[in-house]
Amino acid sequence: MNRMDPDRLAAQTAAVSAMVRRQTGFTIEQFRPPFGATNDAVHEEIAAQGMAEVAWTVDSRDWEGHGREEIVETVLDGVEPGAVVLLHDPRPATLAAVPEIVERLREKDYVFVTSSQALGGTEPGKVYPPDWDGDW
Repeated sequence: MNRMDPDRLAAQTAAVSAMVRRQTGFTIEQFRPPFGATNDAVHEEIAAQGMAEVAWTVDSRDWEGHGREEIVETVLDGVEPGAVVLLHDPRPATLAAVPEIVERLREKDYVFVTSSQALGGTEPGKVYPPDWDGDW
């Protein structure tokens, strides 16, 4: 279910894209639906704005208020090659978990790349991963 009013989606997304472009000189090419909430209207709007919709393959569940150890184990249990991990940076437990996640994955020979690289590139108007339905 889309939690954003469809009338606000187009304006809000375009405004953020313009602000990022103005401040950084870069054009936003990917959109992560907040809460993973998406539907055909979201897909259509994001495509119209020239972006790919990118979700995750591993949810750290840090948004549930878990501690560092549980976040680390959740990520490590779910990661496989090509994974895109969802983490929320303002959470203290998440910030504390990231160094251990990185260290332990490097020990397993994982390499860290952008979501675009992990997905083999993205194309505007497409949804990644391709089977994402917003209901994970």
